[in-house]
Amino acid sequence: MSLITLRLLFLSLLLLLPLILLLLIFLPSISPYVCTIGTDTTATLLEWMTLYLAAYPDMQSSLRHEIESVCGRGSMSRPPNLQDRPSCPLVMSAIEELTRFSPMTQINLPRKVQWHTQLGGYEFPEGTQVSLSTYL
Repeated sequence: MSLITLRLLFLSLLLLLPLILLLLIFLPSISPYVCTIGTDTTATLLEWMTLYLAAYPDMQSSLRHEIESVCGRGSMSRPPNLQDRPSCPLVMSAIEELTRFSPMTQINLPRKVQWHTQLGGYEFPEGTQVSLSTYL
C-alpha cells in the first residue's frame, strides 16, 4: 500500500469513529449473547462495522443522517439513548444485518437442513445437522 492509501484509510477511520461511537448505544438490542459474553465480540462487531461503513459511504451517510435527525446535529446534538431505538429503524436494521452476515465468533451454531439439498456435489437429506465455517 502506498503512503497516500494509508493516509486515506486512516482519515476514513477517523471520520467513521464518531458514527461508530453513536451506534454503541444501539448494541444491547442485537443479542444478549453479543453484549454479555465479553468485549471481544463487541470489538469484532465494531471492526466489521468500520469495514462496511468505509466500503459503503452511501450507507454511512444514511445512518449518520438518521442519527442526526433524531439526536440533533452539531452544538444542538445530544447523545443517543435507548428511547431513540424505535426512531432509528435503519440503524437497527444495519446492526442486525451486520450480525447476521459477519462472524462475531469463531464457532457457528449448528443448523438443520429443511429439505433435501445438493451442494457442491454433496447430498444433504432433510433434517441433516450441518455446521458452517465462519471463515469460508
